[in-house]
Parts: sequence; structure tokens; C-alpha cells
Amino acid sequence: MSSFPTNQLFRSNSSPRPLVQQLVPTNATSLYETPSLHTATVRTMWLCNGSTNSATVSVHHVPPKASPTQGNALLYSVAIAARSTVIVDQPISMALGDRLYASASAASAITLTAYGEEQVG
Repeated sequence: MSSFPTNQLFRSNSSPRPLVQQLVPTNATSLYETPSLHTATVRTMWLCNGSTNSATVSVHHVPPKASPTQGNALLYSVAIAARSTVIVDQPISMALGDRLYASASAASAITLTAYGEEQVG
């Protein structure tokens, strides 16, 4: 596993905070929704497989009134080795009502943690 200098993880002038930290279920589930009257920027997403077996994960950026599909996938069936972490260090701009959905191939295997900021407006 690679180590990442802290000063390269967050490139924002404001302080990113955890937006969501949750075990990813086996069915596509909304894990984060941009709050009312806000936009959000996900700065970094960590996907940690704490199990002793490899597992796959899919993550979707879904607009309001839509469903997760291949067309809005950020990650699709990405394999994560046992006891490993994948770090997505790419900003994701989220409009009002946008959601992050995720699903995993195994229950209680993958934890998704997303760091970022919410802005009024």
C-alpha cells in the first residue's frame, strides 16, 4: 500500500470534513445526498476492504430523480484486495440533491469514507 503526503490529499482552501463514512451494502444504496440549499465537493474518497476476502465495489454520482446505472458510475465493479484500501483523489462536484450511491459484492466488507465540503447556494 502506498503512503500519501497529507498536503497532497486535500487541495482545497477550506478544511474538508467527513461527509459520509459507512459500510457499503450489497444493494445499491444512497450513502450521501447534498443537503437542501447546498452544493458539495467530494475531495477524496477512501474505499477500505477490512475483510479477509477480496470484494468489488461500485460507486455512482446520481442526479436528483435518477437511479444508479452504468451511465453515472464513478467506479464499476472495482476489485479491492482483502485488507486493502483504494483512494480516489479526484474532486467530484455535486449539485443540490445529487447523491452518492454504492454497492459491494460482499456485506460488511467495504467501508466508504468521503471527505469534502458543503457550500450554501
